[in-house]
Amino acid sequence: MTTTTANTTTRASSPTIGERHELGRYNTPADGERVLLGQRINGSVRLVDVPLDGRGRRYIVERELEKE
Repeated sequence: MTTTTANTTTRASSPTIGERHELGRYNTPADGERVLLGQRINGSVRLVDVPLDGRGRRYIVERELEKE
């Protein structure tokens, strides 16, 4: 998709998505083992908390961490 205005042309680009990295694990009595993952998306880091077996609720811990 290309958008042209007076003197500029912009193109819609696909997001830049990096590999997921395991940052830690922990156990809960109700959910079992869970994993904290970090992943860079468009230059910002996203932290998510997911069940190790892949079944169950997933949580976004932080959406746009950036280095100051």
